[in-house]
Amino acid sequence: MNKVTLFAGLLLMLSCETTSKSISSKNEIPIETKYESIKENVVKKRNTFYSESYKRDAIRTYIFKTLKDSIFPIWKGTKWDFNGTTQTPQDGAIACGYFVMTTLQDVGFECDRVKFAQQASSKIIYAFSDKSDVKIFGNNDFKGFYAHVKKFKNDLFIVGLDNHVGFVINDEGNLFAVHSTAWPQGCVVFEPLEQSKVFRDSKVHYLGRPLNSDLLLKKWRVKETIPLQ
Repeated sequence: MNKVTLFAGLLLMLSCETTSKSISSKNEIPIETKYESIKENVVKKRNTFYSESYKRDAIRTYIFKTLKDSIFPIWKGTKWDFNGTTQTPQDGAIACGYFVMTTLQDVGFECDRVKFAQQASSKIIYAFSDKSDVKIFGNNDFKGFYAHVKKFKNDLFIVGLDNHVGFVINDEGNLFAVHSTAWPQGCVVFEPLEQSKVFRDSKVHYLGRPLNSDLLLKKWRVKETIPLQ
């Protein structure tokens, strides 16, 4: 192994630990307290939307921005573990399905995160998307998958891969994978989609668009439980 390869490997191993430490050092408020405040703000905002007439665009924009700017960043660097079920960022470990369901729950969707997290990714995708928005790209068709999600600016996708599940966000045309992964980082990552080895190497990309579903947004607004189908 040459020195360049060794150095790159060491950087990769330390990336999650460094992220976690940097989050803690920059904020005097404990992570748990900060995260509880985010969740409390979600509840207040949802109550405001409930008291008003249904505003689809405002609701979907709020959910998208809260996940992108508040919830996902605070989870970045949290350790991955196959049996991880933590509900607190940077404390303990979290598996891929639990990461997806915990963050969806914390942004205001009423659901049984444990039951959902233990299901195949297709179960999550169909419960949180209209059937017309569910797409499957097989045969290692990363390019086709990438081109599809590129079409929808400021949108969120739940994506099932080979034995894995996570999110893709399209932020003004910039695509990012957000997921808790065993390899290669071993933690929750928020990375450019084209650089994600897990997403690129997957033979299958199975996805839905939760924020394009009026039915789902209306359930969010009135705190209706989303059933496991």
